[in-house]
Amino acid sequence: MDIRESLDNDIDPLESFDLARASVAAGQRRLLSAIAKCERAGVWRTDGCRDMAQWLSGRMGISNWAARRWAAAAHSLERLPLISAAMEAGSVSVDKVLELCRFATLESEQELVGWAQRVSPATVRRRADVATGQDIQDVKEADRARFVRG
Repeated sequence: MDIRESLDNDIDPLESFDLARASVAAGQRRLLSAIAKCERAGVWRTDGCRDMAQWLSGRMGISNWAARRWAAAAHSLERLPLISAAMEAGSVSVDKVLELCRFATLESEQELVGWAQRVSPATVRRRADVATGQDIQDVKEADRARFVRG
């Protein structure tokens, strides 16, 4: 049964939810593959952008900060088959994958997938920040800049 059938038919709401979530996860993985292809093809140059992040930001309607994470993860996933498979299966969310790709290696990814399934996205991000040597003050500033307060 595909996602459209599950939504149209009178099936268990939880099953319908799980099918939809799996479909979204697989689509996000395909999107990241397409991002890597677009960057290799240099589509951002032909559209007059300064880099792939600027192009993605405009094309997807996301912040430049988020676009940089998506672009970096798109390439990292090509060398991280277990994280890629976990994302496509829906067992690790895109938020966690974007952070895992900042520090995961082929040697560490199996352990990291299991760990990421048990912790929050914020915990994965903190570990990525520590692993990449980001200064805590820089992290706090970036986090504050992502939210509008009125």
